[in-house]
Amino acid sequence: WVTSRARIARANFPHLLPGALALCACALVLFIGSTFVEHPIWVFEHRSRSAAMRGGDSSGVMKCHMNSEVTGNGVCMPSYAVIGSHVGGVNSLKTLMSQHDMIGSTQKTLHFFNPVYGAAQGVQMCDPPKPLLKAYFSAVVANEADNYTFKRDGDPFEREEGDVVTGDWSDTYFNCACCASTMKSLMPNLRPIVVLRDPVGRAMARYVEENHPHGTPMEAGGLSACALKDNDYSWADTASKTKTFLEECLSEADGSDANTIARECLDFHSFLGWSMYAEYLDIWLKEFPDMLVLYADDIEENPAEVAAAVEEYLGLPPKDGEYITTA
Repeated sequence: WVTSRARIARANFPHLLPGALALCACALVLFIGSTFVEHPIWVFEHRSRSAAMRGGDSSGVMKCHMNSEVTGNGVCMPSYAVIGSHVGGVNSLKTLMSQHDMIGSTQKTLHFFNPVYGAAQGVQMCDPPKPLLKAYFSAVVANEADNYTFKRDGDPFEREEGDVVTGDWSDTYFNCACCASTMKSLMPNLRPIVVLRDPVGRAMARYVEENHPHGTPMEAGGLSACALKDNDYSWADTASKTKTFLEECLSEADGSDANTIARECLDFHSFLGWSMYAEYLDIWLKEFPDMLVLYADDIEENPAEVAAAVEEYLGLPPKDGEYITTA
C-alpha cells in the first residue's frame, strides 16, 4: 500500500510542478512590486517632502517672516497652516502636535479665508482688504500672546529662546478654489499641511455634523447646505441628489483645469464635493509643491512617525520626551 502511494505521488509530481512554479513566480512579482508601489496618499507625502528639501528657504529651520503692510511692525506671519480636510482628522493631529513645546496648545481655528459653509455662502476671501488682513494676522499671534517673543524679519525660531511658532488650524482652506493662490501671494514661506481621511467616511461625518450634531444619521431630514437646504432629505436622498448635480456639473466642466472644477462644482458641496480630493491636491501642490500630506489612519496607527514627519517638515527640534497617545 505504501509502495503504491509513493508511485502515485511520483506520477502526479510532473503535473503539480507547473502550478507550483507559477505560484512561486506570482509571489516573487508581488514581493518585488511591493517595494515600488506605495499607498497613493503617501506618494503625495513623499513627493512633497522631497520637494521641501529642495525648496531653499521653504525648508530647514523655521524663520520669522514679516510684511509690515499687512502684519504691522514686529508681528511674524503664520509659519504653517493645517488646511484640512474638514472633519478629516485635523483635531487628532492638533491633539498630537500641541504636545510639542514650540507649537503650543492654544492655537485656534480662524476660518478666515474660507468659513465653514464655504462658497455657498459667498464669503471666500480671495482678495481680503488690508484692514481685515491685519486683524487676521493679529488674531493668529494673539492665540499665543503669552509665549510670543520679539523677532526681526528672518530671525530663526529657537527653543532656547522659548519661541513658539504660530499657525492657523483652519480645516476649510483645503476645499477652496482660491485659497491656495491667495495664501501663497500673502505668505510665500507658509508651510501647509493637509490631513486626508477616507473620502466616504469624511462625507458621512460632514452629514452628521450638519444635520445631527449629537448623533449618527439614519433617516432624518436635511436641514443645511449639506442637504441642499431641502427639508425631508435623508442621508441616501441627499447623497443621490448631490451626486447627480456633481455628475452633471463635472460633465459640463470636462477638460477644465482643477481650479475651474473646484470653483464651479466642488466648493459648493461640503458633503460630497469636499471629499473629491484630487482637484484640491492639484490646486495646492501647484502653489506649494512642498506641502505635507498626511493620512488620518496613520495618525491613529503610527502617531510617533507622523509627529516626526511634522517636526522635520516644520524644521522643529524633536519633542523632549515621547508623545502621549491613546490606544
